[in-house]
Amino acid sequence: MGKQELEAFLSALAVERNVSAATQRQALSALLFLYRDVLELPFP
Repeated sequence: MGKQELEAFLSALAVERNVSAATQRQALSALLFLYRDVLELPFP
């Protein structure tokens, strides 16, 4: 996923799924972990 897809995913959580800010931050943290520690790629 690129920057646009990640932004779209996080935005969709807030807009379409009506998740709280804390849940959106948790999703961002999970994506950061995935890229940094699992895939060993820079976060877009």
